Amino acid sequence: MHRLVREPDGSTVLYIGAENWPFPISLVSKNGAWFFDSDTGTKEILFRRIGENEVTAIQVCNAVAMAKKRGQTNAAGDDPIDQYAQSLVTAHSANADNNARGTEKESSPFYGYYFRLVSLNSLNGTKTNVPRDKMTRALALVAYPAEYRSSGVMTFIVTQDGTVYESTRRSKPLLRTPG
Repeated sequence: MHRLVREPDGSTVLYIGAENWPFPISLVSKNGAWFFDSDTGTKEILFRRIGENEVTAIQVCNAVAMAKKRGQTNAAGDDPIDQYAQSLVTAHSANADNNARGTEKESSPFYGYYFRLVSLNSLNGTKTNVPRDKMTRALALVAYPAEYRSSGVMTFIVTQDGTVYESTRRSKPLLRTPG
């Protein structure tokens, strides 16, 4: 089942299927002719991608906090977000060894975001707006967009107690390096 709905701005949106999924490129009428508004559609697709990536980043942050609480030995199940979160937690100690040897691997973005587990020791000399007493057991996860304004806008930090902090480049940063 599909339907066309006239919006208050004069555009027409195609809703697809039983879920009424709104097609991202609206139809507009100009001089008696109908056409797809590709400029607005391109922006809408970008906003949807960024939104999905940011929701996924928050889910990974929460899953990492849960994985740390339940211990590194539990299986993550079939959920790809839980599996990725579990891989971050189990790889953290191996990466700490690699960092000490200077052999850190380059990671790939997951849903447009890079994720880094950091300890309070790695923040030495770094100014932070996240209270140090909130970083219990000296471990936090930082999630930041691989391509700002393309894959994401927000930067997220989750502490072991599961609190997720967020920041954009326009607001006061959560982490600020000296200098």
